[in-house]
Amino acid sequence: MKHSALLAATPASSQPKPGMSAEAAFRRVSEHIMAGMDTPCTGAIDMAKARLQYRHDPAFKTLAHDIVAVQDEEIAFMRRWQMQHGGKPTP
Repeated sequence: MKHSALLAATPASSQPKPGMSAEAAFRRVSEHIMAGMDTPCTGAIDMAKARLQYRHDPAFKTLAHDIVAVQDEEIAFMRRWQMQHGGKPTP
């Protein structure tokens, strides 16, 4: 993704401020991404778990278990990243 496209997809509240270094600007964007992805990842886990209750298809169960495992890993990574970079992990 080009830098301009990444910045265009970032809400105004997380946009780099005039005079910010490139490093600070992209850190701000990274912080926004890490905070913003927690909810969709958690939602994917919730949907997969809900479907596990109602689907008995083995292939679907495998997919749902994989979704839960991958999303759990991604959430853990994002929360660690936030803590390592001085932020608070999204609850």
